[in-house]
Amino acid sequence: MNTLLENKHILTNALLFQALWFVAILGEWYWAFIPLALMLAHLLSIRKQLPVSIFPLLLLGCFGMIIDSVLKYIGVYQFSVVSPAIPYLDLPIWLATLWLGFCFTLPLSLAWLVKKTYLFVFACSLMGPISYLAGRRLEALNFSDDNIWFLVLEWCVFSIVALVFLLPRLRMSIASSISFKKESAC
Repeated sequence: MNTLLENKHILTNALLFQALWFVAILGEWYWAFIPLALMLAHLLSIRKQLPVSIFPLLLLGCFGMIIDSVLKYIGVYQFSVVSPAIPYLDLPIWLATLWLGFCFTLPLSLAWLVKKTYLFVFACSLMGPISYLAGRRLEALNFSDDNIWFLVLEWCVFSIVALVFLLPRLRMSIASSISFKKESAC
């Protein structure tokens, strides 16, 4: 029970992101602001305990939105539901909330994964496209199976940029995230 209380911020962050994902994909776009606002309020309330400030997370979210905007522009995917879009990016607001929400998970509920650099890149390159496949299944967006490689590339690039942003702020180096077995003297 003590472990659960110690990890309440991690659990809160993870649950709020899951709520955000389902509300953004299955609900009306404006409802996505509620869990996103709660995530932001939660991060602000514990900002002194976070290893990274919120500004880099916002920048990472904007970077993800720009990549998605480019992919939409070149025709990798289309959005099934007509909803208000962010000016100049022509990206649905619900997707922008997902990008920001995902970035808000990086210093808390996904911090353990960020610290394992190679695993983080692999997991993002795998799970990011799976999330888009789930969105396609729920008819939030549409893309052909041939274009899945663009999503894999998007998430691979995003994860590397995220590591560049976050690792120095987490006071880590790539070398410290790789563990080596200690040889015994025997």
